[in-house]
Amino acid sequence: MEVIDWSPERDSSIKEKEFLIHEKYHEALVEKYTSERQVFNSFRKFRIHALNRGIKHFGSLSGDVLEIGAGDGWCSAYVLKNYKVNSIHTMEITKAATNRLIPHVFDICGVDKSRATLIRGSFNQIDSTDAYDHILSMGAIHHSENLQLTLDSVYNALNPGGVFIAQEPGMIDSTPNSFYHSRNEKVANFKKIVQVTNKERSDIFYRKCEYLTAAYHSGFEVHVKWIFPQNRWYRRLLNIDPKLETNKANNLLLVLRKPEGESPYCVTRW
Repeated sequence: MEVIDWSPERDSSIKEKEFLIHEKYHEALVEKYTSERQVFNSFRKFRIHALNRGIKHFGSLSGDVLEIGAGDGWCSAYVLKNYKVNSIHTMEITKAATNRLIPHVFDICGVDKSRATLIRGSFNQIDSTDAYDHILSMGAIHHSENLQLTLDSVYNALNPGGVFIAQEPGMIDSTPNSFYHSRNEKVANFKKIVQVTNKERSDIFYRKCEYLTAAYHSGFEVHVKWIFPQNRWYRRLLNIDPKLETNKANNLLLVLRKPEGESPYCVTRW
């Protein structure tokens, strides 16, 4: 498989610890995965459900596809196994992912790699314009330090009429700033690999209204703003106290469409 290098180091908004922890984590996953069942495990069910729901909104998934923030590449593998796309570009920031982990996942899942290309790059600097019919993000863009920049980049990379499907943790609109200040100082043992505070890396749970504002300001038509019911596993994953109403995270599905023809200027953008 071809690996294209878009040099994500050029993106100054990506924090050093974000590179470090993911490089180590992706390297560790190469040894962990030995079967397809491990890739499409119960951990992934809510995201697979979100992906299929977003795709169903427009009928199917076809043409040329880009997955951003792909992690181990499970979503691209799922697409290659279940949808007839012309091609899929799978993007992640680490060399461990593009050089070892994602090819390994594709191998154990038995996918047709002839339709796949790997890209080491940042979703803030997609080096293609009007190139993709669909762009996918399964739990990736909440790692953006600049959501507007990210959605502008995604918008520019889509063909007119193209669709962006994203599943992300979304906080309720009334979540106070104090929640984010407190969370920034929290020390986490990331995957039991690196001790890190949230302010040293990028793991931002944007409010639902912030996702939608950035989407509208980029020029997207927003077709789906649907939140899954919160479940116990998801609360535990996000380390959210369910007794605090302002701290409830939900599973947010965004289906955003780039208008066909000349894109209208967003008069509400500041």
